[in-house]
Amino acid sequence: MEIHVKLLGSLPQQFPGKDHAAGLTVDLPKDATVNDLLEYLHIDSPGDTVVISCGRIMRGQDRLSEKCRIAIFPVVHGG
Repeated sequence: MEIHVKLLGSLPQQFPGKDHAAGLTVDLPKDATVNDLLEYLHIDSPGDTVVISCGRIMRGQDRLSEKCRIAIFPVVHGG
């Protein structure tokens, strides 16, 4: 299934040469989860990212749906 992904913050730096304004389209199996997507994108620290789809924060085990639009951004740390 096709998933449209928008990477925000420092995450686009992991994919040089891509048009990050347009986002990425990835092809995953029909039963893919958020964790599967993060693994596919080689985002090694899923706990350091927030994944949003349809206006809600997704958890790692949540299933993705066909043609869904995902935004991924790093958690901001500091004080």
